[in-house]
Amino acid sequence: MSEPRSVAEYVEQFKDWRREVMTSLVAMVTRAAPKATAAMKWKQPVFSDGGPMVFMRAAAKHVTFGFWRGKELDENGILEGDGSKMAHVKIREGDEVPESLEALVSKAAELNAELGDPTRKGRKPVKKKPAPAPKVEAAPAKMDSAPKAATKSAKKAPKKKPAKKKAAPKKKAAPKKKAAPKKKPAPKKKPAPKKKPAKKKPVKKKPAKKKPAK
Repeated sequence: MSEPRSVAEYVEQFKDWRREVMTSLVAMVTRAAPKATAAMKWKQPVFSDGGPMVFMRAAAKHVTFGFWRGKELDENGILEGDGSKMAHVKIREGDEVPESLEALVSKAAELNAELGDPTRKGRKPVKKKPAPAPKVEAAPAKMDSAPKAATKSAKKAPKKKPAKKKAAPKKKAAPKKKAAPKKKPAPKKKPAPKKKPAKKKPVKKKPAKKKPAK
């Protein structure tokens, strides 16, 4: 008989109660960890999400369902195992699948997301990046007549800086008009020389000639 190549082929090769139990386990893992993938590894069905997390294996008288991080997950003591990490539960004919296993599967997926692949040694825990804080949109401005609602939790909208007005280009000063040349003052007229009064020559009177007596 050839080895099964898929989980479905592995389950279908059993024709008794084990087939029913494993079908229920596959459905439970799908509900608890929707992102998990199923594949054949180490000759058994393995379910992985960020690394292997659970496996199942059919034996003659029971079906083993185990967890890679079983010791970290098992708080109620429903799992068994001698190792330091892995633990499992055995389901026998006539047993019902424990309901508590579904919560453990969901938690196993969360641990893989937080701590990484459990099969890799020395792997550092994967730190989740904090989700960015949602942006608070500023409420539209209300009319002056409406009352202003003040809440402590509301964030103040950042003040918009007033747009700087570009200075108008300076007008070039008009060229200064050249001052008209000063008129030279007219030359002062020299006063006319005073005329000296003409000296009158004394008129000498000629003595009158006396007529001789007759």
